[in-house]
Amino acid sequence: MAFFWHGGGFTGSGEAKIAGRAALDLRADGRAHVRIASTEMGQGAHTVLAQIAAEELGLPEELAVCDVPDTAEVPNSGPTVASRTTMIVGSIVAACARAARAKLGAALVAARRAGPEEALTFSGGTVRAGGRELGSFAELVREALAAEGVDRWSFEEQYQLPPHIRWDEKTHTGDAYAAFSWGCTVAEVEVDPDICEVRVPKITTVVEIGRAVNPTLALGQIEGGTLQGLGYALCEEVGVRRDGHLLRDRLQTYILPTTLDAPQIVARIIEIPYSGGPGGAKGLGELPVHGAAPAVANALEHALGVRLRDLPLTPEKIYAALQARRGVRREPC
Repeated sequence: MAFFWHGGGFTGSGEAKIAGRAALDLRADGRAHVRIASTEMGQGAHTVLAQIAAEELGLPEELAVCDVPDTAEVPNSGPTVASRTTMIVGSIVAACARAARAKLGAALVAARRAGPEEALTFSGGTVRAGGRELGSFAELVREALAAEGVDRWSFEEQYQLPPHIRWDEKTHTGDAYAAFSWGCTVAEVEVDPDICEVRVPKITTVVEIGRAVNPTLALGQIEGGTLQGLGYALCEEVGVRRDGHLLRDRLQTYILPTTLDAPQIVARIIEIPYSGGPGGAKGLGELPVHGAAPAVANALEHALGVRLRDLPLTPEKIYAALQARRGVRREPC
């Protein structure tokens, strides 16, 4: 078993220096268009960011889209790293959506569709005022844009650190991160004491990430990260020769775990909403990678009575550790 944690966003004053921005357009097609610089590399970021906008605007998910990033069209949201996209960029997208909702509300009041004291609610793609249904979100946006003679409203916001976060750049003290995500991995390990071969039949990872905006994508991220962690634990090794060249500089020699090497992976999510994240979300990206290697090392210590601290945990290293425990002198290669 291994417990671990990971901070969301850049360390210390990093997010204040990046000052990430995001934008959102309400257009005549009746949809909310999210404009961000975050890269979609298969992790589902664009799906999640569009979901965040849809939730804030009370829209069906198909009425919010994340446009493909183009540096001519999107503001600088900061890099797609540091487990920051959902928590940091998502927070900015949510702020843009709140500004869009307020703009539409003001337009409805100006058009006398709603009274200035009436509370507006946005749900299921419909706007209501004081219990009265005013119409669909898409229709009301089109009407408001036509009344102003424009084809879109654009809203751009900048990330704001939660007010309770403090960091001293000179002393490097204070809140290193706005929030941490937490995890636990349990590895069931088999090892052959004669040839020191290691098998992992089953591995379980449980994470606490605030709220999972898209549980299906989050579970996939946990499973993928856990398998990456197993590769880090058992087979991935770069190595550097004395002349500075890499020993393994291609996929023929740098061994990654494949689907045939994957054990049974069990992924679980615990949700404790975080007030500083969109809808309660915290970072997830890098978190699941951390647990497999220490969990496997702990399991090998449990099975063999030797503590291995040098990754990957290869049969040769396990054999050497067993020989050292037995007092057998190891001859130099």
